[in-house]
Amino acid sequence: MSKGTRFGPYLLIDRIAVGGMAEIFLARKDGVNGFFKYFVVKRLHPQYSADRQFVDMLIDEAKVTSRLTHPNIIGIYDLGELDGHFYLALEYVHGHDLFQVLKTLQK
Repeated sequence: MSKGTRFGPYLLIDRIAVGGMAEIFLARKDGVNGFFKYFVVKRLHPQYSADRQFVDMLIDEAKVTSRLTHPNIIGIYDLGELDGHFYLALEYVHGHDLFQVLKTLQK
C-alpha cells in the first residue's frame, strides 16, 4: 500500500498488523486546508463482518473502551460499517508496540 487505499473517510496508508480476527492499519483522515490527523483503523476480516457474534464482540470492545479515560488507554473515535466491513478508528500513538517493548526488555 504505497499510496494508500481509500476506506470511507480514511486513507489506509500501511498495514501494521494482521490478527486472527482483524487487520490493523495506519490511516489518515484529511480535513480542510491541508489539515489531517493520523488514526489506527481496526477492520474485521470480511468473513467475521458477516458473523454477528464477531460484530457484537467488536461493538462491545468499542462500548467498553469508550467509557474508559486514562492516559495509558487508547481512545476510540469511530465505530462503523463500510461496504460490509465493520471497523474501529482508534487514537494513533507513534512508537513501538507493547510486544516489541516487552521483547526488548526480556533480552
